[in-house]
Amino acid sequence: FDIAPDKNHPFIVHAGNTTMKVLGTAFNVNNYSADVVATLSYGKLLVAAETSQTILNPDQQAVYHSKDGSISTGTVETRVYTAWKDGDIFFDDAPLQEIAESLARSYDYDFRFDNAATAKIKFTIDMSRSALLQDVLNKISKSDRSIRFQVNGRTVTVINQP
Repeated sequence: FDIAPDKNHPFIVHAGNTTMKVLGTAFNVNNYSADVVATLSYGKLLVAAETSQTILNPDQQAVYHSKDGSISTGTVETRVYTAWKDGDIFFDDAPLQEIAESLARSYDYDFRFDNAATAKIKFTIDMSRSALLQDVLNKISKSDRSIRFQVNGRTVTVINQP
């Protein structure tokens, strides 16, 4: 979201059990799991849930934890959470499992790993989002020659061959 301030017409986002009141800002909301994640690029954002609330400043992130209704905050690399809107893929030292989950949503593929250790291998990726998933997979394979991808229909198997 990229929202101009307007005190007479507040912009409010509801995601799960959280409410975010925009105070003139740009931010990203991730509601893929039971926990809701709001990441602020610039401006200010009020995040409220149940009995907790916090105000985010630029480069901060709030996570609403559905299990106990709490909100935690921290400082983050905002681009990791907003690169998609600029047509980019950006991960900074992220586990391959996290990258695969994002690619699965973006390209509508299922990812499987040959073993749990492969899913934990970390990568940094900074590239324009390609129309083809294969371009992204090739980039990952070139950075670590032991990683291969086997595509069968809409399923991608990630194989680690040291």
